[in-house]
Amino acid sequence: MSRTLRLILFGILTFLLCAVAFAPASLVRYAIPRDGVVTVAAPTGTLWRGSGELGVAGTPVGTIDWSFAPGALLGANLGYDVAVKGDHVELTGRVSAGLSSARGELGGTFDTALLADTLARYDLRIPGSIAVDRLEIGGAYGARLPQTRGELKWSGGAIDYALSGREHHVTLPPLVGFVDSSSGQPEISVYQVNDKMPLLLARITQDGLATVGITKQFTKMLGDPWPGSEPDHAVVLEVGEKLF
Repeated sequence: MSRTLRLILFGILTFLLCAVAFAPASLVRYAIPRDGVVTVAAPTGTLWRGSGELGVAGTPVGTIDWSFAPGALLGANLGYDVAVKGDHVELTGRVSAGLSSARGELGGTFDTALLADTLARYDLRIPGSIAVDRLEIGGAYGARLPQTRGELKWSGGAIDYALSGREHHVTLPPLVGFVDSSSGQPEISVYQVNDKMPLLLARITQDGLATVGITKQFTKMLGDPWPGSEPDHAVVLEVGEKLF
């Protein structure tokens, strides 16, 4: 490569980096799908380093701070280190985007209070916090569902729920959920910590149906054991909701 060509390429790269460094943070809105699940309000700073108010599905989550991650360029990606902090959440990680796909990796904790409105639709009240252990989410642009992998750990506690018109109160031990999409759709399987008996199985299908199923063993833990002859690991109750 000639010296002149190297200088030209260096100049182009310098220009692009400066453009990112000084571009206003308000441009981040154009990178988020309009009417999407995720929103960033009141962005301040620049595209290089900035912050805004993060919302998910219409619920305010907290403040998101981002800073440009030069190391992502080694993989031909544009990357940012991010941190989300709020009254009920503290997550950090990195998001990156290439020519054909994007991915993110997050870790930290969030309180179940963030899920209160969603859980209330199913007459559920769950206390405590959920630890996020290296949750990876990514996929090709335009993909119907993302690729996911990671672990979620719930601290345990006393839950309240309504079933068949009756209020129930039960204390559950810490639980762990394994997130995976090797089957082609995001799934999570929940177990008691250090136990191999499945308790809850949830998935989102390609046609947008979210299903949650509980096993016979889980009904025993909830104090309302399933009367059938199915094995303890069998799903005996399942509910579904159309997401898209």
